[in-house]
Amino acid sequence: MTAKKPVVVYGASGYTGRLVCEYLREYDTPFIAAGRDRARVQEAMDKVPGIETADYEVAEVEHDVASLTALFKGARVVCNMVGPFGKLGHETVEACLNTGCHYLDTTGEQGWMIDAEARWGAKFAAKGLLLSPGVAQMYTTGEIAAQICLENPGVDSLDILVLWKGFPTYASTQTIFAILETNWYYLEQNKYVEWPQDTHMDVAVPGQHVSTLVTPWTGTSHPVWFKNDPRVANCKPPWRRSPPRSRAACLRARIRASTPPWIQSTAQGPSPGFTA
Repeated sequence: MTAKKPVVVYGASGYTGRLVCEYLREYDTPFIAAGRDRARVQEAMDKVPGIETADYEVAEVEHDVASLTALFKGARVVCNMVGPFGKLGHETVEACLNTGCHYLDTTGEQGWMIDAEARWGAKFAAKGLLLSPGVAQMYTTGEIAAQICLENPGVDSLDILVLWKGFPTYASTQTIFAILETNWYYLEQNKYVEWPQDTHMDVAVPGQHVSTLVTPWTGTSHPVWFKNDPRVANCKPPWRRSPPRSRAACLRARIRASTPPWIQSTAQGPSPGFTA
């Protein structure tokens, strides 16, 4: 099936998968749009502008190594949008290794990136294949800015704050909870160092005219509390209260108690987003 289609978009029925397919159509790149439900994938493709001009196929596939290996044969690149990646990524990566495909995904899960490198990095390198988790649009701009900064002589330390807000899908929400259940790290002298859970920094956000309390316990994506939000003014992060609670339990409690911070109306003022 894939002999004439160099790219497989796995998880094409989701929001990000559909966007990837839209760009592939724009660049006239043949692709296979794949997922567990053919009807849902086709429904998503029907919403892609100009899809009638694309060279593509729709494929239904089970999420196991054997089925994915059969689908990927003959392809060159797999774009994986099926998360949470820490729970569901290994089968896709193994199928890519079996078939000689380069692997990309859109994760924001630092734990998955570290695990993928440790478990699969050397095997991909031995075959001359690219293993690139973490090509998430909300972090890409900040990473490009960081690279430009680090190209300047004399810069040996860099902190980045990335703010975004939006309406996460069900799958993205599952990824957020997966993030909260892991330990997070920063890079120091080319070594991972775990963030202490009570670490916080006050950050002035340009253009927002507010002071933001940033808690870097998740490394690449975590909630931000704005001090001028009356619901959280002058309060400590929930996991620092007594008795202590897990980070995941704290966020679940916040969701049960009020509107999730990433789904606030702009009419209510600045919305907490996520940071890197």
